[in-house]
Amino acid sequence: MEKQYTKGLKPETLEKLAALWGDDNFKELIKVIDLTRDKYAKLCLTRNSWEEVQKLQWEAAGMSIIKRTVEEASKIQNK
Repeated sequence: MEKQYTKGLKPETLEKLAALWGDDNFKELIKVIDLTRDKYAKLCLTRNSWEEVQKLQWEAAGMSIIKRTVEEASKIQNK
């Protein structure tokens, strides 16, 4: 796995991020993030403005980065 999101993070930061992956509250947050990303994807199909579509895509990408960073940290810590 390429370590693109956690590259350069301190070990203590990786440890704290990895702990989030198993946290029930974080799991609920991930459910909300996934639902929001899906909603944004659907909204992109109905927008007439490229700027609005681009903003929705950037926000969805940001949400994905949060999830991927925590997941990657968890995998690194559990090796």
